[in-house]
Amino acid sequence: PLGKHARMETEADAAQGGNGHAGAGKTEGARRQDRLLRPRAGPPRSVARFARIEPGFAILRRMDTTRSPYPGLQPFDVDDAPYYYGRRAVIEKLVGMVARPEGKATFSFVGIIGESGSGKSSLVRAGLLPALSQIDAPGGPWRFGVARPGNDMLGNICHALAMAAIIPEEQLQDCLNSLRCGTSSLRHIVEAANSRSPRARFLLVIDQLEEMFTYSVDVNRRDFALESLLTACALPDAPMSVVATIRSDFYGECAQNPRLAEALSSSQILLAPMSEDEIVEAIARPAEALGVSVDPGLPELIVSDLGSDRANLALMQFMMSNLWKYREGGDLSVRAYKQFGGVRAALPQQAEQIFQTLAPSDQRDFHRIMSRLISVNEGSMSTRRVAVIEELAEISGGEGNLFRIVGPFIARGLLTVSNHGERRVVELTHDILIRYWSRIAHWLDEDREFLKWRRSLEMRAEEWDRFSRDDGLLLRGPALSQAVAILQERPHDTTPRERAFIEQSKVASQESALNFGKLMGAIGLKGLEAKVVGRVVEHERLSKEYDILSEQLEERKRSMEAIQAELTASSPRIFLSYASEDVAHAQQLYKKLKAKGFRPWLDKKNLLPGQTWKREIAKGIRDADFVLVCLSKRAVEKRGYFQSEVKLVIETAANIPFGEVFLIPVKLDECEVPQIGR
Repeated sequence: PLGKHARMETEADAAQGGNGHAGAGKTEGARRQDRLLRPRAGPPRSVARFARIEPGFAILRRMDTTRSPYPGLQPFDVDDAPYYYGRRAVIEKLVGMVARPEGKATFSFVGIIGESGSGKSSLVRAGLLPALSQIDAPGGPWRFGVARPGNDMLGNICHALAMAAIIPEEQLQDCLNSLRCGTSSLRHIVEAANSRSPRARFLLVIDQLEEMFTYSVDVNRRDFALESLLTACALPDAPMSVVATIRSDFYGECAQNPRLAEALSSSQILLAPMSEDEIVEAIARPAEALGVSVDPGLPELIVSDLGSDRANLALMQFMMSNLWKYREGGDLSVRAYKQFGGVRAALPQQAEQIFQTLAPSDQRDFHRIMSRLISVNEGSMSTRRVAVIEELAEISGGEGNLFRIVGPFIARGLLTVSNHGERRVVELTHDILIRYWSRIAHWLDEDREFLKWRRSLEMRAEEWDRFSRDDGLLLRGPALSQAVAILQERPHDTTPRERAFIEQSKVASQESALNFGKLMGAIGLKGLEAKVVGRVVEHERLSKEYDILSEQLEERKRSMEAIQAELTASSPRIFLSYASEDVAHAQQLYKKLKAKGFRPWLDKKNLLPGQTWKREIAKGIRDADFVLVCLSKRAVEKRGYFQSEVKLVIETAANIPFGEVFLIPVKLDECEVPQIGR
């Protein structure tokens, strides 16, 4: 859909001087992002310009309408509840788990487990929260706070509780400071809130709890934050309940924390994919609620194209948001759907087409930016993560250049700008982009080991910075040598803080060596110092010699392997024929021949499941230089065995042009070798 029309405006926009749709038809999320970008001097002009880069169709007319009922890659939020369909049964179950009608909590902690893209966040924001707001609680309406762990889980929780008026705004900074210093806990904060409003009910939503495992946070900090959270919601008559959404592929990591495992085992919902009827409802009902028709057969076509990916509702919502923007005759049409390439292709195609509009230097910068927006974890799991705008600006030539590069992706809803606590951040709008845009998969395959190393470096640099840059936390020995080598090779792929951490580690290492020399001189051990230095020099010389010899040995090994391969390729091929009674003898003979460098063929070793036995046997004989027929008394006495084997060999050899096969009887015991016929 972007194609050659990527930088064209519609006729209606052109008639209005190019400004006709700069704000019209945007979702509330898009308008909120514009407001976030407005305060800085650099980005707004660039982002405003790129906000007008929308795909154009010659046959479709852009409609200026109210907000879209389809959020695209964003989750449904509380304000989107009128357009949220397909999860009624799960919402009712979840409400029953969190609160009874009289306002008492049934479970203080509930986990929602589901695949990436299955709609966990939308279920809570547009399903559970509006439903709870309809319940008459003794202490008044429920108060809600929504937070993501990020790299400061307790800090983000405090900001969420302040937004929900659970923490008074004027006490927010004191709460943050006391939590970080360990002089207070979430339990104290909840108890204080309860004393101010004794009968009030609070619900804290921890969205994407798996971020605890994907951000550069040490285990002690993570466990402390979890312990504080679970203790706060487990108080007797606790006024606060917690609902956490968790990606199913991080369920094993959750089990590693005994307290979290216990909480999840007692109360969780495993979110299954929507049924076909529920998906059809989620496609058609939001449009119908606004008086917009859906072409007959379109919902069923989308369900069919999703196939086994019915759990990936993000793909479906992205497709529907595009169809809403480009409605044909006011309707959501099958023709527009097909022009977008279908539900699976629309997202990766649009991402790649925007990428191709970037200059080569901008594409390299975008690659570096993306490496900061994805967390590579052990195994194959990769997840999105937020990155502070200031850090991204430092690796992409300034904030203005950053927004010039990412602006088109923000305008299309692929990237998101938001406030996390006191910081402005950028992130992938949804993990689904990692899975479906092949370019990202290629980058991750290339950079996986480097990204794992940088994640470790980032964690150590963050800890060093948090503890007032204590020299005791600097890199030493091989870790420092590796960091220096990588920094020289990829200087633009690290942040100023990470580079400062490595440089300070180098300075500290040099100072340590210098101080050692001074110490030796001060206590009159110059001779010992010289010996130590001499031993170091000798060690370096031997290390270099070892490296040279290792390389020569490796080269010799490769040569020997090549020679062995040639010998194997030229060694005689031997087909082993045997009676079923003599299989053990045949297998022993196979091992002996193989050990001697021959290439034996035995059906028990070479015949694969599903292959046609008779055809493969004939092929084995035809390719052989020798056929060995194993003979024992029982085999010879077995009527017709030997003659049938000989007949098969002769018939096979007859089909080899100008070829011959040597047949050799092998006596396994004191048997009489039968006469070989013609």
